[in-house]
Order: sequence, then structure tokens, then C-alpha cells
Amino acid sequence: MDRQKDRTMHPPEHPEASGEPETDLEPADSGPDSYFNGRVALVTGGGSGIGALVAEMIAVCGGRVIVADLDGDRAKAVAGAIDGQAIALDVADPPSWDSLSLETPPTIAFLNAAVASRLTMPYDIHEVTRAEVTRTVGANFLGVLHGLRRLTPAMAAGGDARICLNASWAGLAPIELDPLFSATKHAVVGLGRSVAGPLGAKGVRVTMLCATVPESAQLTDAMRATVEQAYGPLLAPRRAAQAALDLLEFGEPGEIRVVSRDRYSRARVRIEFEDLEPHTTYDA
Repeated sequence: MDRQKDRTMHPPEHPEASGEPETDLEPADSGPDSYFNGRVALVTGGGSGIGALVAEMIAVCGGRVIVADLDGDRAKAVAGAIDGQAIALDVADPPSWDSLSLETPPTIAFLNAAVASRLTMPYDIHEVTRAEVTRTVGANFLGVLHGLRRLTPAMAAGGDARICLNASWAGLAPIELDPLFSATKHAVVGLGRSVAGPLGAKGVRVTMLCATVPESAQLTDAMRATVEQAYGPLLAPRRAAQAALDLLEFGEPGEIRVVSRDRYSRARVRIEFEDLEPHTTYDA
């Protein structure tokens, strides 16, 4: 098969999918020996979706969770259910990070945001508005950059700290339905890979979660059908959250974890990596 042709194809069927109901991963250790027990964790985008699930799971494992979200009420709802702390935080705004007051600096962080550039897909790139660029780049990329800038000095001083970046599968493969979203997630992967070595040497382990599109209440029936036609079955959010916890506890510095519901999605990512070399030239 011509790999360049396959790289841009969006086949309607995914024969490698198991066709069986998706099962959860094994839960993280919730006993006294858990890495999370007694530690402080900051979860951005923690008011809903994968962020809320990660916050809940860390709390079950004995962690003290700071739930941060642009929507302060959502953060309070999640934090209240897990005896955590809620913070209204605009991750795209540097002053919001600079003014962040933390009684105990976190040793764990899940820097998480997944904001689509628009809810009508696909679209032509010339249609993207300045407001959409500002919102998407700010939430998905700048929020991670500012989080690393604000949190890592204290984490490095304390040592044995962990950060997981929610980079998304869109950070590894082109997403033609939403190229701006894909661009921001590629930036997160590039940033994570670039800082993993230097921060790892200082005791801060950085990993990246690259999950395929999760089920979400924000998806309309039309959007869900479009996404599944192009990229395969939607992922259970809990599966992505469990993978994030596993990365935080056991992931190696710079590790990229691809999480998908079917083998087709994982194979597609491998194809993308293989296609990089034939399309790369070197100026001697």
C-alpha cells in the first residue's frame, strides 16, 4: 500500500477494532504505598472530562488535589466531592499563573486542556478567526507552557516530582478535521520532549498522554459520526484518565503514551512516524 496515500485516507471501517466492549485498565494502587498517597497534585481543566476523572482517581489514591478550571463553579463541584481545593484559573493568562497562591507546592501536575477550535468540522484554514486562534492556542499550548514555567522551579527544589501533559493523539498525527487543534497539540509534544531531559535531571519527570478522541457531552451526534468515520471508535474518558495516572506513577522521562480503543488508531500513529523520514530533507 502506498503509505503517502494511506496517510491521508480516512477509511469508513476499521477492521482491526476488536468489536468488543471496552474494558477499563487496572486501577492505580490506592494503598499507603501509592506514589500519590499524601502528595499534593494540581489538575488543570479539572472541572470536567478527563481532568475531573484524574482528580478523582488521585484523591482515591490518597493524594490532596487542587482542582483548577476556568469555570470556578465546576472546579468547586469536583473539589467538593473529593475533599480537594478549587481554584479558578485561566491557564492561558500568565498573570493568573503568577498570582497563583499555593500553600503547599504540588509535586504532581496534570496539565490538561483539549479545546477544539470550533464545533463545526471540517473547515478550511482560512475560515479560522483570530478569536478562535487566541482561544485554542491559549488553552491547549500556552496553558501548558505557563504551567511548566510556574510550577517546575518549586518541583525541582523538592525533587521526585511528576508532570503529565495531555498532548492528545492529535499531537502525533495530522487531524484534518481540526488542523489548528492538531497544531497546538503537536506543540505540546514538542515542548514536552524538549524539556523532559533537562527537567528529568532536576528530579521532575515529564510524560505525555496521547489519547484518541474521547467520548464527550460536548459532541453532537453529527460531530460524533464525523469523528468516528475518520478516526475510529471514541475512547472512554476513564481509560485515558487511568493511563494518565499510570504515566504519573510509572512513566519514564519523555515517555509518550498512545491510548486508543482500537488497533487501527495505534497503527495510524505508527504510519505517521514512518512517513516523517521520506518527507524530511537535510541541508548540508
